[in-house]
Amino acid sequence: IQCSPPQPTYPSQSRRMGETGKAVVRLTTDETGKVIKTAVVSSSGSARLDQAAVDAVQRMRCKPYLDNGRAVAVTAQQPIGFELN
Repeated sequence: IQCSPPQPTYPSQSRRMGETGKAVVRLTTDETGKVIKTAVVSSSGSARLDQAAVDAVQRMRCKPYLDNGRAVAVTAQQPIGFELN
């Protein structure tokens, strides 16, 4: 599916504590491309970072997925990385 890039917000407490990691979020879009369901399938190791990843995925805008020209609901996975610079 084609979606806008996720824009996660790094939690300030995680930043202060030096937490980094990568969360993988499963997302389901409906026939209009709206994200209707999310779940963490691979944790970053931090509940704060996982929640920030889910929040970012829920804000993504996706194009409807077409199957033989018909818009259908679809499920995909989106990795979200958190690194401090």
